[in-house]
Amino acid sequence: MSHECPRKGCTRSVSDQFLMCGPDWRLVPPALQRGVYAAYKRGQGLGSQELAAAQDAVIAAVNERNPR
Repeated sequence: MSHECPRKGCTRSVSDQFLMCGPDWRLVPPALQRGVYAAYKRGQGLGSQELAAAQDAVIAAVNERNPR
């Protein structure tokens, strides 16, 4: 299964195991990347508010850094 990259203007298809496409993920500051990994907790964090908040922060950061 896949979804569209959540960065505004990006139409790349992304595997469901990833939040966003590789080029956009590389725009994410390392501290925010670590926050997503920590909240994910090897799959145990799926559906958690902590993971949703971390993902929202990453998406907002990418959209601010590289708006289209």
